Amino acid sequence: MNTIIELFRKELMEISCLKDPTVRVYMDMIYAYADYAKKVLHIDLLSSRTWHLQKWFYHLKTINKGYGFNKDSRVALNRLFSFLVKAGYHDTNPAENLPRVKVPKSTLNKPLAPHTLMKLLKSFDRTRWLGMRNFIIVSMLWALGLRVSELRAIKRHDIHLDYDPGHKIGTILVHGKGGKERTLFIVDALFDAVLRYLSLEKTPQRQKSFIFPGSKGPIIGRYWVRQMIIEAAARV
Repeated sequence: MNTIIELFRKELMEISCLKDPTVRVYMDMIYAYADYAKKVLHIDLLSSRTWHLQKWFYHLKTINKGYGFNKDSRVALNRLFSFLVKAGYHDTNPAENLPRVKVPKSTLNKPLAPHTLMKLLKSFDRTRWLGMRNFIIVSMLWALGLRVSELRAIKRHDIHLDYDPGHKIGTILVHGKGGKERTLFIVDALFDAVLRYLSLEKTPQRQKSFIFPGSKGPIIGRYWVRQMIIEAAARV
């Protein structure tokens, strides 16, 4: 059985070209289910049917596993059994018709009100490079809806302000999760602010440089971004 699972690992890495951290997560999920199937359901992986998987997810619910764990587990099992069907080890995919994992509702994830954002932005001293950098960081996170990881990954060559400068329209290439990319527009006041920031002497000028350098490296830290926003919020 372990040999079959390792063949699946090879498929994820060499055929699907998933990144190592993602592969490790999926494999952990597969081995966790296989162990449950053996010890609790008294079956091996290849004998699994949909109702076995449903018992597994009910078990995850009873031990209070979170949304992320349940979602990754469902994706991993669906990928595994799709592979087993394709390879001739299983007749059907028992994970195919499992209900989707519901996203938990949160009272925290609400968009910042514009008047609150304006107070936050006014707290930065834009006469100094550091203040201007922080102003752009908060502006991009809010106006473009970026993740912190996406913001940190922006390089000089990802920004194109020559798209339609007459109408203050530029573009930015955002590198998202899973290697996905998307192009967003930079317009109006944000266009002017980014143009000014990129023209400052301390802003990295090389095309492959990150536009938001840290005090001790070429890129700001994830923790530092959050801490900067917390401190700005405390000031206002």
